[in-house]
Amino acid sequence: FNTTIEAHELALIAFTAPWCGHCKKLHPEMETAAAELEADGIFLFDVDATKERGLAKRFDVKGFPDLYIYRNDLRTFSRFQGPRHAAGIVNFMRSRKGPACRPLQGMSAAEWLSPKEGEVPRLFAEPAPSAGGSMAGTILPRPVLELAAEALRDMLPCATPAGATVGDDQTFTVRMARPGLPEVTFGALAENVALRRWLMLYSRPPVAELTEQNARQYVGARDSAVGILVLPPPLQGRDGLQQEYYEKELGEVAEAVAPLDGTVTWLVWCRSDTRVGKQLVDDYKLDKNKPSFFIMDFTIRMRIPKGHV
Repeated sequence: FNTTIEAHELALIAFTAPWCGHCKKLHPEMETAAAELEADGIFLFDVDATKERGLAKRFDVKGFPDLYIYRNDLRTFSRFQGPRHAAGIVNFMRSRKGPACRPLQGMSAAEWLSPKEGEVPRLFAEPAPSAGGSMAGTILPRPVLELAAEALRDMLPCATPAGATVGDDQTFTVRMARPGLPEVTFGALAENVALRRWLMLYSRPPVAELTEQNARQYVGARDSAVGILVLPPPLQGRDGLQQEYYEKELGEVAEAVAPLDGTVTWLVWCRSDTRVGKQLVDDYKLDKNKPSFFIMDFTIRMRIPKGHV
């Protein structure tokens, strides 16, 4: 397996089982996508997890099909989060070709660093001077930057200056621009774990309403924890007052938690009568007519709350 995979710059690996209905639907889509992607130097592989049990255990395969992307330059595997039809697989894998942090095209640095309300935060990696001069923030080696940018590629676009020639030994300083919030510069240890924690911490509001649209940003992120407040349906005519009160309380907690070292922690809230709220009430046997607060800890790959408060 290692020898085959490492012979390719970019690959998609699907763990399947012969009896799996979803796998049977995926196979022809994979074959069509593979034929089109071969010209791009992107290759697709199917692994029968019922025969390759050791590999399935190595990748912690819990269900089928389970798909992973391999990048040779970083020697990394990341879970495939794209569509599972041929056209979607082709477009998604092509978007993964090349570095996660790319030179700006058709936009100035000032425009890139000015995201509008509703847009996602943006990273700007500026090459550090090779000799002399000084720049604010930590100087990061390119591999550290690229590993972190690749891990958060779907939610945090990264760019370098237009026309910049970036070599393997290039170093960078990193800034993050956030809609309606002050720009921040990375200034911690020059290591992958510290950079990823910083990116996760500042790339989304520390307090937010939990919705179907943002649930995956807050719930399940590796090495993070999220405190969830489930509120009862609003009292007649007092929805605004209730929301304002709880947002203020959670905001004060978030300010106290954010500077601490350790686990990245967010605080979110939802109503028990929303779709997300109803699912939480059903999954964790909550009383929909009373406020409930619990913590989900994903630092140890848990799929259920670590504890209730």
